[in-house]
Parts: sequence; structure tokens; C-alpha cells
Amino acid sequence: AVVGAAVIGAAVVGAAVVGAAVVGAAVVGAAVVGAAVVGAAVVGAAVVGATVVGAAVVGATVVGSAVVGAAVVGAAVLVAAVVGAAVIGATVVGAAVVGAAVVGAA
Repeated sequence: AVVGAAVIGAAVVGAAVVGAAVVGAAVVGAAVVGAAVVGAAVVGAAVVGATVVGAAVVGATVVGSAVVGAAVVGAAVLVAAVVGAAVIGATVVGAAVVGAAVVGAA
């Protein structure tokens, strides 16, 4: 009976060791889950980072469009200035023609 009790005792100790192993496995499992959560956070941060970079690219494109727009407006102002100068030039020529007519009349 004592030997039998010792065998039962050994079985209980064995069960305790298995129980400890299960707890250990649960701790490892929790660590793996924790690592997965950290991994998901890193991936999430990378997605946010990519979104921010994407927004920066869009922002740069918008700024680029504004620069192109400003250049177009600038070109239009130059064209208007050239047209304006041509009108002034034509007026001067017109005045010279009038002047020549006056000289001719004289």
C-alpha cells in the first residue's frame, strides 16, 4: 500500500510537471500572441507611415500643380504685356502716320 501510495504520489508529481509544462506553454503562447500584437502594431504603423508618405506625395503633386499653374499665369501675364507693348507700338506707329499726314498737309 505504501509503495502503491508512492506510485500515486509520483503520478501526482508527474501531473504537476505536466501542469507546469502546460502553464509554460500558455506563457509561450501569450508571448507569441503578444509578439503578434506588437507585429500588428508595427504593420499598422507602417500603413500609417505609408499613408502619410502618400499624403506627402499628393501634397507635393498639388504644390507642383500650383507651380505649373503659377507658371501658366506668369506666361499669360507676359503674353498680355507683349500684346500691350504691341498695342502701344501700333499707337506710336499710328501717331507717326498722323504726323506724316500733318507734315504732308504742311
